[in-house]
Amino acid sequence: MEINKSFSKLALCTDGSINSMDAIEAGIDLAKRLGASIYILYVENEKLADKKIESDESYAKEAINQVIKSGQEYNLDFNPIILKGDPAEKIIDYSKNNDISLIIIGTKGHSGIKKFMLGSVAEKVVRHSSIPVMVVQSKFTQNGIDDKSKTLPDETLRDEKLREKREHVKFPE
Repeated sequence: MEINKSFSKLALCTDGSINSMDAIEAGIDLAKRLGASIYILYVENEKLADKKIESDESYAKEAINQVIKSGQEYNLDFNPIILKGDPAEKIIDYSKNNDISLIIIGTKGHSGIKKFMLGSVAEKVVRHSSIPVMVVQSKFTQNGIDDKSKTLPDETLRDEKLREKREHVKFPE
């Protein structure tokens, strides 16, 4: 299988959660193979802003730094972008207005009524974007834990979970 070399600008979406790590790693791997620039998109959902424990700006910077740290050894071109508003709308609008060639986004893999009740940013992006979207399903979730506590885990926990619970997404040579 041949990878499309026209993907030169990748929008790598993160919410800072452990569930976004699979998409981050897949996006970094793809950018490395294509020599593409990565636009790290973090969207502060203003509807949920009052539920956040830490300041949104510091949380966004921490989420973005996690992505950069994951790929810094590959000397990639990272462009951090922090937006405010509805995540799906902002991801689509930014990508369209900035000539992004591929949107990479993670999903928890919910289905049925749970997906309907929670809403899915990935689903909305797939349904409404005119730009190709690569959806990477998380290989693990942390059930029964408060949403804030499962974001930006320390490196040891993240690395341990990645080793134990999933296979790394690989692209053909």
